[in-house]
Amino acid sequence: DVSTTVEADAFANLIYRTVADETLNPKSELRVSLAGGRKTMSADAALALSFFARSADSAYHALIEPETLENNHLFWWPGEGGYVVDEGSAPPAEFAQAKVRLYQMEILRNRAHLDPHAIYEAADRNFRKAVQYANEALAVESMVIDLVHQTVSLGQYRAMRPPQQSIAVIALVAYAAKTGQTLSL
Repeated sequence: DVSTTVEADAFANLIYRTVADETLNPKSELRVSLAGGRKTMSADAALALSFFARSADSAYHALIEPETLENNHLFWWPGEGGYVVDEGSAPPAEFAQAKVRLYQMEILRNRAHLDPHAIYEAADRNFRKAVQYANEALAVESMVIDLVHQTVSLGQYRAMRPPQQSIAVIALVAYAAKTGQTLSL
């Protein structure tokens, strides 16, 4: 369990590193449960996903009914063996009515605006530094579009390396915005 700031930082770095490494494999699909644990653990997992998630990656949370079971330390899941009761005792009636539903969470995928792996390496694979770098990259007002190397940089950070056909569209939109023109597609 995470109960100190040192443990919280260690877990944040672990989940960030795990999500970063798993999303390097183009054949993998990441499924992350945000249920259980401390709130900081779920928040760190969701934030790591917002950095690295690809279109096929997803996050889930478990919803339990009736609500009174959420904090019942004897209940784990519906069905035989999913709870603890004294030997010879019957489980509470609400255990028999228990339902667990899987809820798919929405993920803000910043990967389209940032190069998460470049930021991650620049931050020495440190969760806090990477979040700070990402916030700085997203807050800058200057954009450099390098057509030769096909990269887009925000401030001092390389933000993304879009597909070849997209760099021209990005350059066109940036030029239109800078010159006050409206594009109709």
